[in-house]
Amino acid sequence: MPGRRLYVARTLERFQSLVGFDIRQARFRGGAGNFSLPPTAYRDRNPVVGEAAGLQDALAGFGMRHAMLSGVLAARSLMDGTDYDASWRREMKRPMETTRVNRARSTAA
Repeated sequence: MPGRRLYVARTLERFQSLVGFDIRQARFRGGAGNFSLPPTAYRDRNPVVGEAAGLQDALAGFGMRHAMLSGVLAARSLMDGTDYDASWRREMKRPMETTRVNRARSTAA
């Protein structure tokens, strides 16, 4: 698998070809995204929310909606003992899978 610097270099080249700007003294500041469904949103038996748990919108990359919803589900699981993984999967898995498909379609075009 190529390193992160390769992806940054490719992104820089693409922007330069599209916009035609020149970057001087470029510095590496970035990484690659991963939009996969997490096997669990627990870490050391504690519920984790939002992007820290891997719960994000694969199409837009924004995490606020998923952070708030998963926060509510995590709080509920702590208060009433429900299974947090079952809750986020019930409420969030299908929309997250949809955004992954939409992302694949938008990048293939």
